Amino acid sequence: MIVKHIIDDTESVFESRPESKDFGVAFASYIYDEQVIIAFCTRIIVLTNKEIFMQTEIVKIDAFQAARVVASVWAVLALIFAIVGLVAIAFGNEGEVKFDNFFTVIARSTDQRIMLFLLFPLLSYVVMYLKTAAFCWVYNFVAKHRGGIRFTTR
Repeated sequence: MIVKHIIDDTESVFESRPESKDFGVAFASYIYDEQVIIAFCTRIIVLTNKEIFMQTEIVKIDAFQAARVVASVWAVLALIFAIVGLVAIAFGNEGEVKFDNFFTVIARSTDQRIMLFLLFPLLSYVVMYLKTAAFCWVYNFVAKHRGGIRFTTR
């Protein structure tokens, strides 16, 4: 199946760029390793003496590793937001604080708002981990049957 994708992709470039038939040199490779976060399928196509195009397809994303990375980045951003919120409370800012992602938590009293800001990075990590893992599992299923996202670079 991988070889068929490579041949189809190479032929599609030759069809979309008729001048490429004069320089019909194509190189295709498939890189896949169980230990990496994303598996790529890569084609390098020489279209003219000066132009080299590389077409790459994301064929699999490691759901757990991707989820850890995305959730960690989101938790750091949530920590910054929580610090700003705690400083605002310290200066007497009133109003409700709301965490609304998968489930809703609303804090109205000062104690509740402080607790929600303290828990905000952890809640954000858990929710983003689940969302990212679910996205990767669905992506891998779809990419297996329909092909992954492809992009061309020069």
